[in-house]
Amino acid sequence: MHKIREILRLRFDVGLSFRQISQCVDVSTGAIQKMLRRLTEAAMPWPLPEGMSDAQLARLYPESDSQPGAPEDPDWSTVHMEL
Repeated sequence: MHKIREILRLRFDVGLSFRQISQCVDVSTGAIQKMLRRLTEAAMPWPLPEGMSDAQLARLYPESDSQPGAPEDPDWSTVHMEL
């Protein structure tokens, strides 16, 4: 959550471009744009309210409802023929 707060500070308080922020915090410009879009969609104000917890800030990244599938065994006969 520290990086999120830093990205927001650099964008809104300092006025850096996405590229400059990307270089400062080592996050891709696309990830920064998505994060700022999530901020807008969640209607979170800037500056963040005093005392906003990391749990409240984590609302930007709700957990996915999808569950990863079980790993499948490879077709061992094909693998054997490739060797």
